[in-house]
Parts: sequence; C-alpha cells; structure tokens
Amino acid sequence: FPPKHNKRIDQMAIEIKSQDSSTNLPEDLHWGKLTSFNPCYDNISLFKDCTLIGRNNTNDIIIADIRLSGTHCSISKNCDGRFIVEDYSSNGTFIDNTLVGKGKTKEISPGDKLYILHPKKVKSAEAIGYIFSVSVHGINQLKRARES
Repeated sequence: FPPKHNKRIDQMAIEIKSQDSSTNLPEDLHWGKLTSFNPCYDNISLFKDCTLIGRNNTNDIIIADIRLSGTHCSISKNCDGRFIVEDYSSNGTFIDNTLVGKGKTKEISPGDKLYILHPKKVKSAEAIGYIFSVSVHGINQLKRARES
C-alpha cells in the first residue's frame, strides 16, 4: 500500500529546481504550464525545451512521492510545434485516460490532462494530474522557429 498522505507535507512535496538559470526567468517567459488538479501540488511553469519530472533530485520538477519513478516522465516542445510526453515510469504516465507506456512518447495538446499518478491507480484525492496549456510566449517561440 502507498503511504498515507499528510496534506501539510504534500504541499511541500513539489520543488522546482532553480539550478538552471532558465527557471529564474520572469513568469511570463514560460512556454507552457501544467495547472494542478490537486490542491496539494503546485502549478508548474515550463521554461526548458525538455523538462524532466520525477522523484529524484536530478529532475527539473521534483515530486516527492514514493509511488513515482525516479525519473517519471518528460514534457518537451519540438521546433515543429508539437508537444511531447515521454514516459519513463513503472506505474505509468497518462494523457487523459490513455497510458503513454514506458519508453514511449505521445503528443500532448493544450487542454489535455497529464496524469503523473492517475485516479485509476489511486484514490482520486491522491491523484497527481495537470491540465496542459501553452503560453503566448510559447506560441510566439514556435512561430519564430517554424519561420527560420
């Protein structure tokens, strides 16, 4: 059984690493955002072209939950305007209700739900999920990349 969760501890469980200088950019310079469904977890702004999410402190986004893999998944933007999730996990990464699958990738679109811990696998109050969106800055970046 997964450990019982304490809401106060869970609120501190997500940490966005600041070792990369891009995470110190103003909030309006992010290319995408993951808006959390679960009030125990913060929203995530995406600054890097490829953002690693998982339990280990080597990831860009650290979520301290034993049910997550060390490196659980990544979310990236391609110069061709596609947004990709790659699943590295044992327990699965889901886009909406579709399993990406360990070692596989799947395109994600604005408005899609990205689940790091799907309600199919845990009680809905323990699920870790986000709505994916793209910022104006991100759209402009992609337009410039396509034009070059």
